[in-house]
Amino acid sequence: MVTNQIIKRPMGVFVVEQRTKDGMFNATALMKDWNKTNPDEKRDIDNFWKSTNLTELMSEIAENELGLKSVEFTELKKALSTTSRGKYNGGTWMNPVLFLKFAMYLSPRFEYHVLKFVSDQ
Repeated sequence: MVTNQIIKRPMGVFVVEQRTKDGMFNATALMKDWNKTNPDEKRDIDNFWKSTNLTELMSEIAENELGLKSVEFTELKKALSTTSRGKYNGGTWMNPVLFLKFAMYLSPRFEYHVLKFVSDQ
């Protein structure tokens, strides 16, 4: 059995959490930090799932990383994210590529930090 660890990684002014067992990032924690720091620009994960072209991007991720083709949105969401409940590490965890899309959804200004995070890591 492999022990799951949570890695804390800097992304701009925020620290994001990544699980070692599957590489997924905690989108809920980032969103909470974002909303706390930017109360006038609050974001919601439910609105993210309605983003333009998200289904197309998720299809591309699923095909290239998981070998899945022609999958409905609900199945794409299940394949690329998980929701867990828990006192310490609950929330929505996303595939790394989808997480970057989510992080860029927070703000065009924050998008720079996301791109810098990717190029430096």
